[in-house]
Amino acid sequence: MLFLAVLVIVITAVSTEMLIRRNEYLSEVFRKILHFTAISLSAVIPLLLREHVLLLLVSFLSTILVIVVVSTDYLKSIRKDEEKSWGIIYFSIIYTFAIFVLPYEYYYLLSMSFLILAIADSLAAITGVYFAKKTYRLSGIEKSYLGSVVFFFSTFLIAIGLPLLFSDYFLQGGLPLFYLLHFALIIAIVLTTFEALSSQGFDNFLIPLFSIILSVVFLRDEKSSLLFQFSLGLVLAGIVAVLSYRAKFLTANGSVSTFLLAGFIFGLGGWKWSIPILTFFILSSLLSKVRKEKNAVVESYFEKSGTRDFMQVFANGGLGGVLVIMNTISPSEWFFYGYVASLAAVCADTWSTELGTLKVNKTYNILNFKPVSQGMSGGISLPGTLGGLAGAIVIAISGLFFFESNMLLLTIIIVISGFAGGLFDSILGATVQVQYKCKVCGDVTENAHHCGEKAQKFRGFEIINNDFVNFLSGVFGLIMFILIWSIAVL
Repeated sequence: MLFLAVLVIVITAVSTEMLIRRNEYLSEVFRKILHFTAISLSAVIPLLLREHVLLLLVSFLSTILVIVVVSTDYLKSIRKDEEKSWGIIYFSIIYTFAIFVLPYEYYYLLSMSFLILAIADSLAAITGVYFAKKTYRLSGIEKSYLGSVVFFFSTFLIAIGLPLLFSDYFLQGGLPLFYLLHFALIIAIVLTTFEALSSQGFDNFLIPLFSIILSVVFLRDEKSSLLFQFSLGLVLAGIVAVLSYRAKFLTANGSVSTFLLAGFIFGLGGWKWSIPILTFFILSSLLSKVRKEKNAVVESYFEKSGTRDFMQVFANGGLGGVLVIMNTISPSEWFFYGYVASLAAVCADTWSTELGTLKVNKTYNILNFKPVSQGMSGGISLPGTLGGLAGAIVIAISGLFFFESNMLLLTIIIVISGFAGGLFDSILGATVQVQYKCKVCGDVTENAHHCGEKAQKFRGFEIINNDFVNFLSGVFGLIMFILIWSIAVL
């Protein structure tokens, strides 16, 4: 069976390459035939092949194979544009990861998740290319409104149809129809939003990943109260996202990513998890607005403006989203404590920047204490340092009343961890974060373009930009919390 499936995929890939070279107009149809065939067979194989080790080995080797094929550009006609498409690699990675993590009794959830990707994504792409007229752009590539509508309804029908057709895989007697309809609506909304936001093939990773997460949370057994809470969380997240976009706190893609991130945190974590991140988001956004009005000069040093985009949203809150999902699957108070600590680090970093550049003041390099331009990465000042401490304190207090025990000790450790995370951000900014030097004015900045010209790389690594550093700051705050708590309880 496994050999036959691999053979079918290989034959389909070669045939697709030949057909695209002969008929460019139908190239999208041929690409999606390969997409549908490969992913559908991959979705069914886990249910038929019970040898877990063999399945894991084959999925790992397949990942290596597709990396080689894409890197060598062997099937270049299958690409949709001139750039290499890494979508099939993203799919292979999440497929191997899911096979490794999920026990066999959950493979039916894995299969359903990948069938959604195979069917809904293929239909949406073909519809969008050949029939859609109106388009939109949230990230790297254009998407069509018609394609998104097709994706939504396809996902909705699959999420209802498969559990009804194969009810033996789900609860004995199947899930209640109303609950199933409710779940299908929620997963269709979430996955359609992720598909709209993703680009360069990353939907091949995000769609099955969050389909599996939602399925594991809601389809293992009936959780009507949690599903209702999640629905309410999405509604509240939508309101926050719309209001923030209107207030110009967020860009369009920033508001969409806030809807997703806040939806998971509000919906799975309730008020307990919502209050800390709302405290951070609202106060930090207001500070950014005030700082921009008071000292707009330093804006040219920053990679991005005070209006947050989707990468900034996920960099600041993505770790919290991971922790709330982990807490839902395997509940533990320590996930919440770590969440507050990581958020305290992110807030400390943000407030140190906003309050440190609110007015013109002396700024020094964090490593050698030599004077640097205000707003330059790696620079610290007295107002900024105090602002970072204040940010960590505010977040710690926002979670204080949800601590089940050791309230004072936990609060102190979270403040220390958050403050340390903010300082760690500055250290990264002074060492490995990418910096550019303007060819016109000579200023060193985070921007790759300055004074209307492309700037020259000055130091650091291009992959380590401001968003990456912000994410690492949150991770460092979490690690510091774990280390300090471990020492404190010895």
